Amino acid sequence: MAKVPSTTANEILSLLQSLTKANADSVLHNLSQFIKLGTEKSIVLLKACFDNLNRHKTEPKNPPLEKVVASIFRNLLVRPNFCTVLRKSLRESKISHGTIENFSDALHLSLPEKICIGLALSNSENFDIRICGKNFYVARIEELCAADPDNPNSREQILSIISFFQQSECLSGLLDSFLKILSFVQLKDDIFTEILDICQEK
Repeated sequence: MAKVPSTTANEILSLLQSLTKANADSVLHNLSQFIKLGTEKSIVLLKACFDNLNRHKTEPKNPPLEKVVASIFRNLLVRPNFCTVLRKSLRESKISHGTIENFSDALHLSLPEKICIGLALSNSENFDIRICGKNFYVARIEELCAADPDNPNSREQILSIISFFQQSECLSGLLDSFLKILSFVQLKDDIFTEILDICQEK
C-alpha cells in the first residue's frame, strides 16, 4: 500500500477529536470527502474511525461518534473497494470475535451488514483476522437458521441478505461464500432451489 501523507491521518484525527453533537453533520461531511479521494485515504479514514471507537469502548456511549462512523461505514459498504478498505484498515489491529461484535453493536449494523463484515474479513491476509471473520459470519448464519430454517420469516431474511449482497460488485463477490455456508444448513430442497433460482436471475 502506498504511504499516505501523515497530514491526511492528522486531518482525520483532528476532525474526529473535534466531534460533538452540534457539529456531527459538518464533521461527517468533511470526513466523507476522504472517501472520494480513493482507496488509500479511505483505508486511513476507516482505520481512524475504528481506532476511535475502540478507544471509547470503556467510556459511556458516544452517540455522535457512533452515528458518524456508522454513516462512513455504510458509505464505504456499497463501493467497489469496500472489501479491500475494510481488510487493510484492520490488518494491523488485534481483532477477536468480541471486537467485531462490539463494532457491529456500536454501529447498530443489520444482520446482512454483520454477515458482510465477517465474509469480507474471512479473506484477510492476516490469519487471526481471517478466522475471526469466518467464525463471526458463521455464527450469524447459525443464529438466523437456528430456530427454524424453514420458517417463512427465515426465508425472507435469507432472501433479503442475498438482495443486500447484490447491491454492488464488491458485495456480490461474497455471495458464493454465503451460499456455500447456507448449503450446509438443513433447508428444505424447494427453499434452497428457490434461493438459487433468484440468484441466477439477478
